[in-house]
Amino acid sequence: MLGAVADWATGKSKALKGDIEDLKFDLEEAHEAIAEERRRTQAEAAKLEAYKNSVAQQVESAVRNAIQRKDDEINRLKGLIKWRDKVLDIFTGILLRSNAAFRKAVEIIINFAKDRYRSIFGKDEAKTIKGVMESFGETKADYKAIGNFLLNAAEKKDNLSNSEYIKAAREVDDVALGRYDQRQKQGHSLKM
Repeated sequence: MLGAVADWATGKSKALKGDIEDLKFDLEEAHEAIAEERRRTQAEAAKLEAYKNSVAQQVESAVRNAIQRKDDEINRLKGLIKWRDKVLDIFTGILLRSNAAFRKAVEIIINFAKDRYRSIFGKDEAKTIKGVMESFGETKADYKAIGNFLLNAAEKKDNLSNSEYIKAAREVDDVALGRYDQRQKQGHSLKM
């Protein structure tokens, strides 16, 4: 019986050794499969990173090009504005030297803007400004544009502060829109 138990134990031992060898082989295969999967995943990650960098460079290049185009357009428009401002300054200078009514309207606006105690134009002042508007325009929109031109001429000639400009602009708009005419027709005095 001892011999039978020994044979049985030896057989079990050999079977366990075979199972252990099979498990070692399976474990090695699993390690190899894991290592292969890791290499494949790393390769995919590297491809993804390269693609991400490529897209990022393309986007950055597109943004840089768009910004450059916008900067070029802004510079072009700034150049046009400078040219326009020079032409308007020349035109304003010509009008100030050659047109007495225009010159007088600009002086009225400057004096009104600088006067801290006045809140409206006098009757003759409003009439002079309205006369300039009527001599260069036909509609209320024209009058407003001419009023803005008069205000800009006054601002350039005497460097009005922001509050002075706003004060004068409010009253010049009233003249352009006919509010002074309405006040005079209603009998409200514009005495100063």
